[in-house]
Amino acid sequence: MEVAAGVALAIECVESVIINLKLPRAVLHAQEVRYAATWTRGGMIKERECEINDLRVSAVVGLHPHERGETQRLELDLKVRFKGGFGQWDHKAIQDLAMNVSSL
Repeated sequence: MEVAAGVALAIECVESVIINLKLPRAVLHAQEVRYAATWTRGGMIKERECEINDLRVSAVVGLHPHERGETQRLELDLKVRFKGGFGQWDHKAIQDLAMNVSSL
């Protein structure tokens, strides 16, 4: 992603570049993973995020005891914005965290 941004930023009139990378079926329990990043002139990264679309988890949902008898399938869209680099989090770690939370 960084190389592609650098090519576009080499053009003098380009102020910033937004790159979206889609990874269909990157994780077992989701439809798609998308990474996005915005680079500005000078190679500065303005924003980074990871989005997991249609993450399917099973969870017990309900306020009353009779509602908690069976698990239900939930479909989630998660979007995580990063303070640091992509290396600190990845889509597999985010999926695993969501799957663990649903089992509490």
